[in-house]
Amino acid sequence: MLEEYFEYGEHIQDATIEAFKIKKAQEMLKACEANIAFSIVELRKKNEGENYVEIIVVDCFNDKVPTQNKIGIQYKERLALIFPSDDLRLPEVRGLRKNFPDTPHQNLVENGEPKSFCLYGESWSRVVREWTPQKHLKKILWWLEQASLENLHHPDQPVERFYHDSLWKIILSVDFFRKVMQEKLNFILFHIRSKKNINIFRAIFYKDKSEIPNNSLACIVLDVAPVVHGKIENYPFSLGQLHDQFQIKNTEFQTKLRLSVKDVITNRDERKTDIYHQNVFLILHIPIKRSLKGDIELFDRRGFIIHSTLVDLGVSFGDFEMQNNKIATLLKSTVSEKWRDIKISPVDIIEDFSPELAKEISSVENDKFSGVLIGVGAIGSGLINIWGRNGWGKWTLIDDDYIQPHNISRHLAFNSHVGLCKVDAIKNIMQCIFNEKTDDLKTINDNFYNDKNIEILNAIISSKLVVDASAALEVSRDLSLIENERAVSVFLTPSGQAAIMLFEDRFKKINLISLEAQYYRAILTRSWGENHLTGYVSNMRFGGGCRDLSSKISNEFVQLHIANLARHVRLHQNKEHAKIQIWHIDSETGSVSTDVIQPEISLHTQVGEWKIVWDSEIQNKLKTLRSQMLPNETGGILLGYIDQKIKCIIIVDALPAPIDSISDKEGFIRGIQHVKAAVSSAQEKTAGIVSYIGEWHSHPTGTSTNPSDLDNKLIDALSKQLYEDGAPGVILIIGENNENWIIKDANK
Repeated sequence: MLEEYFEYGEHIQDATIEAFKIKKAQEMLKACEANIAFSIVELRKKNEGENYVEIIVVDCFNDKVPTQNKIGIQYKERLALIFPSDDLRLPEVRGLRKNFPDTPHQNLVENGEPKSFCLYGESWSRVVREWTPQKHLKKILWWLEQASLENLHHPDQPVERFYHDSLWKIILSVDFFRKVMQEKLNFILFHIRSKKNINIFRAIFYKDKSEIPNNSLACIVLDVAPVVHGKIENYPFSLGQLHDQFQIKNTEFQTKLRLSVKDVITNRDERKTDIYHQNVFLILHIPIKRSLKGDIELFDRRGFIIHSTLVDLGVSFGDFEMQNNKIATLLKSTVSEKWRDIKISPVDIIEDFSPELAKEISSVENDKFSGVLIGVGAIGSGLINIWGRNGWGKWTLIDDDYIQPHNISRHLAFNSHVGLCKVDAIKNIMQCIFNEKTDDLKTINDNFYNDKNIEILNAIISSKLVVDASAALEVSRDLSLIENERAVSVFLTPSGQAAIMLFEDRFKKINLISLEAQYYRAILTRSWGENHLTGYVSNMRFGGGCRDLSSKISNEFVQLHIANLARHVRLHQNKEHAKIQIWHIDSETGSVSTDVIQPEISLHTQVGEWKIVWDSEIQNKLKTLRSQMLPNETGGILLGYIDQKIKCIIIVDALPAPIDSISDKEGFIRGIQHVKAAVSSAQEKTAGIVSYIGEWHSHPTGTSTNPSDLDNKLIDALSKQLYEDGAPGVILIIGENNENWIIKDANK
């Protein structure tokens, strides 16, 4: 049978290289002459509006194409190699045989035009860097071979969508289908922007029927039968063309649409639909399979604006007629084909941004937990910005502060938010991100310490995670005493060059009080601790210096740390163990180093009204120091701090005996050499928080840990000495098998 070919473009009589003006076309002509798989048939050219293309028509002979393959690719195919004058457009290849088969990986072309091969999966701006005529010819041979073998679409690639992209885009809200299907609301298309012939719209709903304009749309949603992916279809431009595309796929499209239109017209009062003025927006749900017997792998959602009122559409199907300008139902439907000519405009449907989409895009696990964020200043606002855009968690924000002009330097807020409460400013920003959908965000504009606000306590108790970003030591300590699941404290150092995360374990056996103490010990004992808290304000009130953000800090540091904190809080939330992690920035190179500290077991001892908090590392250290000095006694000073509100004595470290101490089997007298320097160093490194808090000493083997007469005199003297600061005297006696804490408060 004689093959029929498209004549694409205008024939050029002079079939020589001089007939071409485009350099790539000239280079390709030489390459074809040198390649035995390509035989030049003729040269052509074509004007495409402002664009001009030059065409080499060739016969391609491909030995790797199987004879009588299932797809219908032939050993010899006539092709048009097309080169545009516009360097920004990629060279195109078209199959000129009129019955060239439909295959995957073909480009969108106008109806009646030759098929266009999709040779490259990357943009032309990327491909052109390595493109040569010789490689292009090899790519053509490869494409034809793979098409004939049904291997163009790799098994690990997602299935093809049903249609190419449209130049019209509509953004549908997250609750669009609920409002359409359940509330039966109508909407208009609000034009957002146009660029390069692409028009973007947003669906805007009207609840009040009196407000609905004449250009509003009624929506009909149809589920069609599953289709097998393959060639991407051209968009249809009439209902008849749309029907024919799905009729081939064994879907009763016309019947489904007709019944849906009849239902809308018949129940128009319930649906609040103005059938005489409103056009129809049709949405198709298209299930797509990889093979006929395979599972559904994709639900392609496509939209069409039907340029007909509901009345005209119903009449065109033969189910209704007009009587005295009113629609009436025909008792017996007539057969009509008028509906086939009704024009339609294809519209790509774009899902609005939502927490679910955020999770998918950000590769975040679909964790529906509820969390509380205390403090939405620079750190807190940055955290909720990242977690919100990731779709991670449902958050309650607690803060009573408001936006001031200087906050804008490091806060997420804008100048328009100045004067607003910080929680309201964040909620406003989240509304912009999610288009008014803020179900995952609640706000409490109040102080964490307002005992009268039961909403605060309820939020904390019912949450799976409490994040303290308040930069206040007292908040973390008080959180440790609340029966919530777990908490984490995050803050920056005053210089902004370090960020800290203190994360409780799942069962709060190592709570924030203990983690804070172990963090201070790391400052005292690790090399990075020397200048870790440089920049604190030494005359600030107790506990205020090490987390104060009133210093001059570059927002660059803040944002870098926030990203690290946001990620690691999220990652650690599903792990059970406690964790201390510190990130340090090298301000010169920008490198970030980290120190991960696995917390020690927290130990708690109640002595009268005082609760002593220490840990297994200190306990083991003291046992070792005692053992090393046996049979003699030994001792030293205790470093820590006292929280008078919660009546808690927190031990950070215990120092060994000074070198001028006197030690024997009968007793121990602590020396003084380097003690003041050690205490001063601890105070300086920890912003004045850690200081001298008491004494420890050991008892020899076979002796109880009950205080001796000398011990009692020591505790009396110590309590009187510390009375000047209102602090109790603290002594720890380490014995062979146990410890004994002795506390005497001269205030009592």
